[in-house]
Amino acid sequence: MTLWHGKGPELDLSAYSPALSALIEAAIERVAANRYAAVTETDLLHAAMSQRWDVTELSVLKPEELAQYRDAVVLITAHLAAGVRPVHALEAFDVVADVAASEVNPFERDNWRGPLPELIEALPAGATVPDLLEALFKAISDLPEGDLLSSLFDVPGLVAALGLAAKDTSAFIEDALNEEAFSARAWFVLGRALALAARAGQTELREIDLLTAMIAQRDTYTHVVLRRAGVSTSNPRISNWLAVNATPPPAEPAPQVASEDAPEGESPTAGDSPTAGDTPADGPGVVPLAGTALPPVRASLVPQVATLLDGAVRRAAASGSPAAGERELLLGLFGSADPKLEYLIKTILDLPAGLITDLLAELPEPEVIEPYLPADLAPVTNLSLATDPMTPRDDLTIEVVNVLFRKKHRIVLAHGEAGVGVSALASVLAQVLRAGPYPALRHTPVIRFDLAGVAPEDYERITEKVLAFMDSEPERIYVLEGFTQYLVDRFVPCSRRLGHAAYRLIILADAAEYGALTQAPGLLTDFLEVIEVPEPPAKVTELIVARAAARIAAEYGVRFAPPAIPAAIRMTADYMIAQRFPAKAVDLMERAAADVAAEAEMTGKAAREVGRAHIARRVAILTGLPQETILGTGADKDYVDLLSRNLVGQEVAVAKVAGKLDLIQKGMVPKDGPAAVFIFAGLSGTGKTELAKQISQIYSNSRAIISFAMENFTESHSVSGLIGSAPGLIGYDQGGALINALNRDPYSVVLLDEVEKAHPTVWDPFLNLFDEGTITDTRGVTASGVKAFFVMTSNIGQYEIADMLARGASQEEIEDAVMKLMPQFQHPIARQPCFRPEFIGRIMRRGGIVAFDALSYEALLGIAGHLFAEVAKHFAAVHESQLVCDDEVLELMARTIYEENSAVIRAHKPGYLGARRLSMLMDQYVTNKLAAKLRQVAGAPLVRVILDGQTSEVVPVYDEASAAALLAERRLALLTRVERRFNGIVTAPDDAFSDLDEVQLARLDRLLAEVGAVI
Repeated sequence: MTLWHGKGPELDLSAYSPALSALIEAAIERVAANRYAAVTETDLLHAAMSQRWDVTELSVLKPEELAQYRDAVVLITAHLAAGVRPVHALEAFDVVADVAASEVNPFERDNWRGPLPELIEALPAGATVPDLLEALFKAISDLPEGDLLSSLFDVPGLVAALGLAAKDTSAFIEDALNEEAFSARAWFVLGRALALAARAGQTELREIDLLTAMIAQRDTYTHVVLRRAGVSTSNPRISNWLAVNATPPPAEPAPQVASEDAPEGESPTAGDSPTAGDTPADGPGVVPLAGTALPPVRASLVPQVATLLDGAVRRAAASGSPAAGERELLLGLFGSADPKLEYLIKTILDLPAGLITDLLAELPEPEVIEPYLPADLAPVTNLSLATDPMTPRDDLTIEVVNVLFRKKHRIVLAHGEAGVGVSALASVLAQVLRAGPYPALRHTPVIRFDLAGVAPEDYERITEKVLAFMDSEPERIYVLEGFTQYLVDRFVPCSRRLGHAAYRLIILADAAEYGALTQAPGLLTDFLEVIEVPEPPAKVTELIVARAAARIAAEYGVRFAPPAIPAAIRMTADYMIAQRFPAKAVDLMERAAADVAAEAEMTGKAAREVGRAHIARRVAILTGLPQETILGTGADKDYVDLLSRNLVGQEVAVAKVAGKLDLIQKGMVPKDGPAAVFIFAGLSGTGKTELAKQISQIYSNSRAIISFAMENFTESHSVSGLIGSAPGLIGYDQGGALINALNRDPYSVVLLDEVEKAHPTVWDPFLNLFDEGTITDTRGVTASGVKAFFVMTSNIGQYEIADMLARGASQEEIEDAVMKLMPQFQHPIARQPCFRPEFIGRIMRRGGIVAFDALSYEALLGIAGHLFAEVAKHFAAVHESQLVCDDEVLELMARTIYEENSAVIRAHKPGYLGARRLSMLMDQYVTNKLAAKLRQVAGAPLVRVILDGQTSEVVPVYDEASAAALLAERRLALLTRVERRFNGIVTAPDDAFSDLDEVQLARLDRLLAEVGAVI
C-alpha cells in the first residue's frame, strides 16, 4: 500500500482506520509546528502519548475506535521501563528531535526518516493504531532511535501486549455477560450499577449509571484514583449527586449459607456467582445481581456500555491480565463522548481533562483497597490486609456470615474464655471473606477498633466518636473489642442505636465481659446474635499449633523436634486444665523455644532443637508438678500419682477425686453448675485439707487454695463475710469475699473447712451456686462458679466412718451412712439441722461424699518418712551434709501415733489427731536433737539419726568411705524390701527397680506397704 500517490506530496490516509489517520496527522502537525527536519518514530510516539482526548479531530471517531486508540496509548505507558515516567519519555523525544535549518514539508515522503515510510506502507488495509505500534516496536532494531526506545520501554512485553490487543475478545458469552471476563471487584461494581439502574426504573444500564455506582462505593479503586486527583465525595456537589442518583436498592431475602451437604472441612458458599443471591441488608451495602437488579445480559445494557465492557476485556487481555478490573472500566468511562457522562466528570467531579487518564496509567489496581481509617480515635486495624495465614474455623465463620447476610440486626456478639481464639475469630473471618467464597462480601473490609486500649477518662468520648464514624461509613464490617463496658453502662439507648445500624458489627467479649452483659437490663438477642467461641476441635487445634510452631521457630532461631508439637498439646491438656486451647499450647511452645534459644546463647551450642523434655520442663515450671510425671509416655497422665505426692493412706479418696479431674479435663462434666462439689468426711488429721491443696496445684490458675474456716460463720449474720455487708454498713463497697475470689480466678479451688460449724442460713446463697453456678453479693455483683472446684470438709460421722472402714464397708455404704447423718446433725447454736436435704442433693449431683480412712500404721510410717525427707532436704541445703534416719526411729514415731489414734477411735471420743502429732514427734526425735548437736556434726559428710532405747540419737559420720558404705548398705536394704513387697503382690523382673533413686525407692516402699496392709 502506498501512503503517497506516485511518491508525490499528496498524503493519502484513506486506506487506514480513522484513528490511525488521526495519529499520523498529529505527528505531522508536531513536526510542522516545531520545524523538525523529518517525521520520525519518536514523533509518532510523542503524538500518541501526549494526545488529548477531547479535541475536535477525535470527535468524529466511533466510540469503539476511540477506545481502541486510548487502549493502545495506555499499553505504551504501562510498558515503560522501570523508573521511567511518561514525562521522561516525552522529554527524551524532544531532545532527540532534529530542528531543520529551513522549513520542510512533512507531507512529502522524502521528509519521513527511513525505514518509517516502508514500515507504514507495509500495514494492511484498515490498519489500526495498535497495528502501527506493534510493527514499529517489532522493527526497533532497524530504527534510528531504536536504542533510545529500548532504554525507555519494555519492548518484548509491549510487543506481546499489542499483539493481544488486536485479538477479538468479548465481555459476552453469546448475549450473557461472561463473569470470568471480569475481576471480582469489577463484577461487584457492575452488580451495584445494574441494581441502581433497576431501582431508578430503567430497563438498560447507561454509562453514567456505571460511573455513578463506582463513585458511590467507598473502599474501591475508583476512590483511590479520585483521592489522588484531589476529589472528595464529601463535597456537597458530589454528595448531592449521589443522594439523588445512587439511592441504595431494597434488601432481598438472605441466602441459606450453611449447608449440610458441604464437604467435611470446607466452607459452604453463599452463592458461587453474583446471581446466587448474595444479599445486603437495609441501608448502604453490597448489592447483588439478582432480584432487584437488571439481569447481566446484553439486552440490559445500552450499546455504548456493551462496547465499553468489550473494550475493558480487550485492555485486560492486552496487559496480560486474566480479567478486566475496575481500572479498565474507568479507562473506558473517562474516554466516553456521552454528554451526560461528560457533565458528571467535568461539572460534578470537576476533573481536568486528561488527569484521570494519567493517573490510571500510573496507579496499578491493588488487590486490596486500604480504606480511610480514623487512627486518631482508638487503635484501629484493617484485618482484610493481614497476610499471616489463619486456620479456618468453619463451625464459627458460617454462623457469623449467616448473621452478616441478614436484612437487619447484623450484629454478632462473640464471647469465650481467654485462649480459645475470640480475637482471632475476626482475623479468620477477614481471610475467609477475602478468599472469595461469599462474592458479595469479598471486597467489604473488616475493620477492628480496640477500645480496651483507650484511657478510662477518654473511653466514653472515644467510643461515641467510633460509633459516629461507623454510622458515617456503613459499608464495612466492624469489629469492636473493649466495647462491652459502654454497652452495659448505656444498655437501653445503645441497644436501640445498634438495632437500627446499617453496618455489620462483631462485638468481641471475654467470659467476664459476657457475664456482665447477661446482667444488663434487657435481652441481648433483641438486637444481636450471641455466638459462643469454644475451644477449637482437636484437628483444628493441631493445625493452629503447627502453624504457630513454624512462626515461633523462625522468630527464635530454633526447630521443633517432631514429637514436641503433639507433646505440647498433650501436656497442656493433661496438666494445665484451667487454661484453654489453642493459646495454652502456643504459649507453652513459645516459652520452651525461648528457654532453648537462651541456653544456646549462653553455652554457644549450635543445636537449637526443642524436644519433649524442654516442653515438659516448662510445664513443670508453670505447674509445680514433677517433670518426670509430665514426661509420662503416650497419653498417660496419673492424677492419682499427682494427688498422692503429699498424701498417704487415702487411696479410695484420691481415686474418686482423680476420676473427677479426669472427667473435667476431658470436658465430660455438666456446664450448668460447678465443675465439682465434694464433701470430704472423716476423722480429723487424715489429709482432707492436704488433698484440697493438691487439687489446687493441678486445677487452679493461681495454684492457691481459697479457704474459708466455717467456724467463723456460726451466726446467721456472719454470711456477710462471704457475700458482703448490707448497704450502709462498713465494708459494703468491698463486696463479698467469695464473689471477689471467684471473679479473680474462675478456676478456683474453694475450701469450706468444717462445714458443720456454720450457721444453717449461711448455706442459703450456696443453693443457687451449687445448682446453676452463680452467686450474687449484696452490691448486686454476680460471680460464676461453673468452673470452680468446691471442697467441703466435715467431721460428721467420723467415728462411724472409721468403724465402717475397719469392717470393710464399701464406699457406697459409707456415703449412704453419711448422707443419713448430715440432715440429722443439729447446729449447737441454731438448734436446727445444719443442712437441708436439697443442699445435700446438689452436692451429691456435682461430686458427692468422699470418706477418709483412719490412718493405718503403714500410712503413718509413710507420712513420717515424707516429713523426714523434707527435714533432710532442708538440712542438706543449709549444712551441705546428708541426713539419714534409721527405720527404727520412724517406726517408733508411727507406732506411737497409731496406738494413740486407735485408743481414741475405740473410745469414740474427741481427740483424734491423725498425723498432726507426727510433726511434734519429728521435732522431738530429729530436729531438736540436731539443733543440740550442730557443732558436733559440722563438717560431717553424713549425719545419722539412730534409735537409742525409746529415744533417738544423732551420730555424725566423718569418714567419707564409711559414709559411702553406710549409704550403699541402706540402699541395698531398701531395694531388697521394695522387691520383697512387690513380689508379694506380683512377680517383678530382675533389676526392675535398680534405676530408681533413693527418693523414688522410699516412696514406692511406702506405697507397697500400704497396699500390703490392705491386701
